[in-house]
Amino acid sequence: MELSFVEIREKEIINIYDGKKLGHIIDIVFDALSGHVKGFIVPGIKKFMRRSEDIFIPISNIKKIGSDVIMVKLSPNEEITEKNSSLEELKPYLKYKRTVRKEK
Repeated sequence: MELSFVEIREKEIINIYDGKKLGHIIDIVFDALSGHVKGFIVPGIKKFMRRSEDIFIPISNIKKIGSDVIMVKLSPNEEITEKNSSLEELKPYLKYKRTVRKEK
């Protein structure tokens, strides 16, 4: 199946791990040498008075692309051990924070 970026960015992203809507794809990450798609970027969970960090979804975590939604599975980062309730809510997404590479 071939899809254009315009078609993909119109689809809602849903995490099947917890049923949350993550929004729409805002960027695609690909390997410049091979041209293969490595994953998608979606906006992070908004926090009051703070900038949200984008979430990187590896291509291996995409489970199903439907006509109007893309289902992904982002599971919790097992290394996080803090018991903060707000952290527990964000726990599945902390592992997938987008890291921006700085140019030299």
